[in-house]
Amino acid sequence: MCAYLAISVQAESVRTATWFISHAWSCEFMKVVDSIFDFFEKDQPGNDFTIWFDVFSNSQHDTNSKPSDWWTGTFMNAVATLENVLMIMIPWEDPIPLKRAWCVFEFYACVFTKSRFEIGMPSSERERFFSDLQLDATKYLYMLSQVKSEKSEAREKFDKDAIHDVIRKEVGFTNMDSMMFTVFQKWMIDAFEDQIRSMTEPVTRHEEEALIRWKFSLAQLFRAHGDLDESERLFVVCLESSKRIFGEDHQNTLATNNNLSEIYIQKGRFDLAEPLALDCLKRTERTVGADHHSTLASLNGLALVCESQGKYNLAESVQVPEKYDLAEPLYYECLERTKLKLGLIHPSKISLANNLAFLYKSQNKYDLAEPLFLDCLEKRTKILGKNHPSTLASIYNLAGLYEAQEK
Repeated sequence: MCAYLAISVQAESVRTATWFISHAWSCEFMKVVDSIFDFFEKDQPGNDFTIWFDVFSNSQHDTNSKPSDWWTGTFMNAVATLENVLMIMIPWEDPIPLKRAWCVFEFYACVFTKSRFEIGMPSSERERFFSDLQLDATKYLYMLSQVKSEKSEAREKFDKDAIHDVIRKEVGFTNMDSMMFTVFQKWMIDAFEDQIRSMTEPVTRHEEEALIRWKFSLAQLFRAHGDLDESERLFVVCLESSKRIFGEDHQNTLATNNNLSEIYIQKGRFDLAEPLALDCLKRTERTVGADHHSTLASLNGLALVCESQGKYNLAESVQVPEKYDLAEPLYYECLERTKLKLGLIHPSKISLANNLAFLYKSQNKYDLAEPLFLDCLEKRTKILGKNHPSTLASIYNLAGLYEAQEK
């Protein structure tokens, strides 16, 4: 079509492209179009641009005639010349493009050529994306856990085989998946930071509450990304704001308190974690009751702080033995419900399994704790990478279990 327009009276409609549109052909066409328009209206207002949209720009029927150097040379050079890639993510939590070999290869070309990478969604999907992550910022980790470049498919077997061959030889599937994790995590953090910057200085209580929620979600994203310093900074801001706006016993304040305590534990700042964990336990118990699962989780968290500082007697007194019978079925029930609702590799499920493993360890039920710790380590390594703080914490937890058994 572009070739036709170039020789027609509409030749002015054809120019050198500046943006490559990466999309799955199985996505609803008008949603793809809406995503493109929505992105350039909101993210590129007033800027002149020309898109390379393969539906209109090149033949989809002769890829099997391309020599091997076309994939690593011509195609890569074309993406490098455009310098910008817009990937259409529909639906955001299980995006079709991440399962399509062509889209995976286009992503690789973008990273390899150091081109700019952006994500486009229809406005309704973008709103749902922000809403979902405000409720649980770790949901995106479940989305990323679905990324398996080696299992990506293509309509034509030749295309799939050729793309997989390039990835296998040039970078490897494990590294390919890791690159996708890193880029998508950065994009999501950037998207939340842009959203916060776009908010005016809060005037009403409603606006202040909204800003606290946005910053809390961003702090969770930084924590999941492994940036504990930035996560700590934001949680400190959120805690002070939550105390002022909601009160010290409000669930939002307690949730922030608990998250900040866990950050300090991860950083080994037990002197800061202990008073927060103790305060969170007292307030949670007073607010929701001694036997509520949130109280039991706070109880377990405080025991972990004490144990990590070598305060074993205090740790034992915090983990009241008679509470174990209450905690275990609650943790187990919560874990089973989470598996049914969110799946086996959702971060919430992994965290619950980790908590249950700690409970078993505290009860000296080492045979029950070990498989849970091992499973957490395996899944965190797969989803987050071997150098992520949560993965390293899992290694530490497993080492502590073996030390307790004198293995």
